[in-house]
Amino acid sequence: MKLNKQQRAYLVSLGLATDATDEQVETFLTGLKPAQREILNFLAEPAAPPAGQTPTPPATPAAQPTQLTGGQTAPTPPALTDEQRRQIEAAALTADRTRREAIAALARDRQLPEAWAQGLCDRGVSLAQATELADLAATMALTRPPAGSRVESGEDRALAGLRPAIADALLQRAGVGLYEYDRAGRAVRESDGRPRARQPHERAAQFAGLSLARMAQEFVLLHGVDQARYMADRDILELAMTGRCDRGGQAVSLAMSTSDFPSLLGNVLRSSVRAFYADAEQTAIWPQWCARMALPDYRAMDLVSVSEVPDLMMRNEGGEVRFATFTDGHESVQVFMFSRGMRFTQQAQRNDQFGAFSRQIRMFAGAFVRLLDRGSTAILTVNAPLLDGVPLFNALHNNVPGVDGPITVATLSAARTALMTQRGMRAAEDGDAGPAILNIPLRTILTSAAQVDTARVLVASEYDPAVGVGVVNPVRNAGTVVGNPYLDAAGAATAWYAMGDPNGPGGGVVVALLEGEEVPEIRTQ
Repeated sequence: MKLNKQQRAYLVSLGLATDATDEQVETFLTGLKPAQREILNFLAEPAAPPAGQTPTPPATPAAQPTQLTGGQTAPTPPALTDEQRRQIEAAALTADRTRREAIAALARDRQLPEAWAQGLCDRGVSLAQATELADLAATMALTRPPAGSRVESGEDRALAGLRPAIADALLQRAGVGLYEYDRAGRAVRESDGRPRARQPHERAAQFAGLSLARMAQEFVLLHGVDQARYMADRDILELAMTGRCDRGGQAVSLAMSTSDFPSLLGNVLRSSVRAFYADAEQTAIWPQWCARMALPDYRAMDLVSVSEVPDLMMRNEGGEVRFATFTDGHESVQVFMFSRGMRFTQQAQRNDQFGAFSRQIRMFAGAFVRLLDRGSTAILTVNAPLLDGVPLFNALHNNVPGVDGPITVATLSAARTALMTQRGMRAAEDGDAGPAILNIPLRTILTSAAQVDTARVLVASEYDPAVGVGVVNPVRNAGTVVGNPYLDAAGAATAWYAMGDPNGPGGGVVVALLEGEEVPEIRTQ
């Protein structure tokens, strides 16, 4: 292979001897990688134009008159034709593409990032300059730290690791579960519904047996307060919580930040709330029969429902397409704030009573679940008028079966029939069949605590429990029974409700939560 000066210099950079013979060159070429051979081809001299074709002239600046001696001016060269300009532009584009491809191939050969090659291409760097930079990168690689060593700057890793370690130690000691959470703060759950556990911090075990005051001591020591080695628990806690204390008439100060000890305890409290709510939510009633949605703020919003798609109409050949009219309905939905406060006193801190405090937090998480269960149940028991002026359960809404009474085969069968025959909102038009039959499947049977066992026996029995063996139970496995003690508390111990999917046709009760705060939050000061 005949090499030009650039090709030979490139091969020498790869290890070819400067005085290599043609035979040695050929042998060396057989060991090149595809990317190296690609670069070598790019460095080849441009091919001569075919016979009869005029070489593309190089790009030249606009012709300017040249002043000669004696005041004479040289004639201005003739202007380039459009065809010559196009040839110059095409040649420039080809050369730039060749340069970019060569630099990209160089990056692949040297195992350099694609972004590195792209940056050089965009800056107009030549292949020769890019090769020099690649050689420099290879030289710098020789000075990198050996594998397994790290050189870092920034936050003190000992202090940064102390915070999550203390937090996990406090959570574990108080019996708080360590779970994984999504962006909304809700626990990630396994297939069986249990919250997915995570591993504690690797240093948490070092602090598991320490009191809260000893943990605070470690914290302030890493902040550079050596006097903390000899301070009483009261002074250590005061210094950690407030950033200063008075020790024997001498003021001791601590450089506080957003990652100080009170913030650490605040994070522990927030983690406790989320974990306890994740545990409590497993016993929540409302998710079993209500839909969930998130609202962006506290303003009242319309919950719009659109009518069903009308029946399709037969169309003769060449006939006109008949367009349907949709009907919409809406109800108002709004988020409100509910809160309660509690105190974690300095005396409780000194007595290391965080475990007792966490039990209070667990009860607050349970109160949040009760709030949603009680509020959603009130939608049913109050039976307030909707925006159409008609109570929720009314014959005009076709959701009150003709057969009423305690839950039996007859009453449950009537309720299931009412769901299946429920119709949509739109009116008849253009000769169609009018409101569509929604055929809502029975999914949930919500009962009071007083009736839950009766309902479960009913839907699990092969035969009608009221008659006995010989009479098949037509409502066996008709739906999932959900017991709701808030029906009993509202004086509706004999009430029960047959429901479809709240996210399906016909809808249902919706619980709206504030977007980004769909789990209880704790604010500390």
